[in-house]
Amino acid sequence: MERRGVAVRLLLVEDDLDLAALLRLVLGQSGYEVEVTDRVEGVVDRAARAEAVVTDGALLDGTADDVLAALEQDPRTASLPVVICSVRPDAVRHPRVVGRLRKPLDAIRLPQQLGELLAPTGPQPDPAGPPSPPTFAVDPAEALTETVALRQQGLQELEVRARTVGDAGAALLCGDLTPDLRERARVAAHRSIGLAGALGEHDLAEPAQRAEHVLMADAALDLRAAILLCEVAAELEDGARSRVDALPVRAAASTARQRAGGLVAIVDDDEVLVRLVQRRLERAGMQVISFGHGGQALRGLRERTDAPDVLLLDIDLPGLNGLTVLDGLVAEGILGSTHVVLATVHDNDAELARARAATASLDHLPKPYDLDRLVDLVVARQGS
Repeated sequence: MERRGVAVRLLLVEDDLDLAALLRLVLGQSGYEVEVTDRVEGVVDRAARAEAVVTDGALLDGTADDVLAALEQDPRTASLPVVICSVRPDAVRHPRVVGRLRKPLDAIRLPQQLGELLAPTGPQPDPAGPPSPPTFAVDPAEALTETVALRQQGLQELEVRARTVGDAGAALLCGDLTPDLRERARVAAHRSIGLAGALGEHDLAEPAQRAEHVLMADAALDLRAAILLCEVAAELEDGARSRVDALPVRAAASTARQRAGGLVAIVDDDEVLVRLVQRRLERAGMQVISFGHGGQALRGLRERTDAPDVLLLDIDLPGLNGLTVLDGLVAEGILGSTHVVLATVHDNDAELARARAATASLDHLPKPYDLDRLVDLVVARQGS
């Protein structure tokens, strides 16, 4: 969307930075120039450079009401049109609000919806003829590449948020749900609604809404609530994970990933993740073997005559954990010059120190990892 070749400048006030990155890209491809902030603090100075403001209802340091009050106090921003973009947009009442968008959003329709809401500040009729087509800040192919990467990251972030909700359900079942964990789970569920909608996965927004509704209840949570939170978390996590592999392979750095050869061994008990990683590495020209638990990895690698170039090793394994597996492989001289990539969900300095003591050729890759980053790392390390 442009006005005679000049991009419409928007300030997006959104504290879910994964969602904000996706919306910024989608709107940028439609001709908007978007600046993002996640706080009420400093919003006036940023809004002074914009022609309209789109704000979430709840932010890190305030609400949409605080944003509106701040804008109203400065003559540079007092007349800016404001669009409320929230799960409950009708909760905000103010004369500067020109439109309301309810989360979960439809990212594909968002540029058109904003254009209709911001019509007074949008493109004006061109007496010389129809408006010029939108120009892109980046090449369309590169924009597609970035969209794929952001979508992948968004789905992986949904998995992380689902696990937070699941942790709250499990803690409630055990009778030790803390107020802090309950609030973190509520925030995770709330933010998942908007992110799932922007990703086009509206069916994943629905379980997130159920979880938020339960966690916002004034009354104490009971066994029924605990079971619901666990079920919702599983539904959201499984749904997000199952869709990651449907994404096209990222085009960036494709030439570097065409290097053939190299053996990668994966030790991870998550079968879905292993299949996903294996297919991605095989597309990059590598041979891949996998093991579902530590004992299997020790036996399987002991029987091989060739050591893997790279070992992708999960820490949290059933039976023998990843560190025990690593110690065993090193003690038996199985790894040779193998480069180890240690995958962990939670950073633990003691575990990392123990791993580095076992092998100097080590990288740490926190889960959930970006598969493109993993491929780049493996390609860089194989044979090194």
